[in-house]
Amino acid sequence: MMKRKVGIAVLTGVLALGGTTVGAYAVQSDKASNIQGKDKSVAEVTLSTEEAKQIAKKQLSGNIEQVELERENGRLVYKVEFEKYGDDDDVYVDAQTGKILSNSDIRPAHGTVKISKAQAKEIALRQVKGTVTEIDLDRDDREPVYEVEIATANGHEANVDVSATTGQIVRVEWDD
Repeated sequence: MMKRKVGIAVLTGVLALGGTTVGAYAVQSDKASNIQGKDKSVAEVTLSTEEAKQIAKKQLSGNIEQVELERENGRLVYKVEFEKYGDDDDVYVDAQTGKILSNSDIRPAHGTVKISKAQAKEIALRQVKGTVTEIDLDRDDREPVYEVEIATANGHEANVDVSATTGQIVRVEWDD
């Protein structure tokens, strides 16, 4: 009878230790799965996707459309994409410290943003008639560019890049 009790106690201990190991692996796996195919620097990632979402929600409200782990300007960051009232906004969260980063922290400016998102939308719609489905401020060769996606009445989609410095159309691409 005593051997049986000791055996059960040992088995319980092994199962508890195994559960802890599996739990720790699952947390690390959540972090690692975000960067598969992009970067294998798992040791640099201390925040999970869920933690990054919670931090970003303190900065912006709206629906989170997507969370991506990216390497920007030498650091791993979560790009948390929000949608609110048809507009898209991004919040960048340092994957190691949890600090919310500004666009200048992410991509050092070469040119200065001189036009607003609303102005870029207006310029793009003069070039291509339709409905704006997404607009993001990005960098193209380190120059700030608004990437404007427009759905046309005939079912096509255009991507119009507008210089955030000059307001000039940089490129128009059509999707099938």
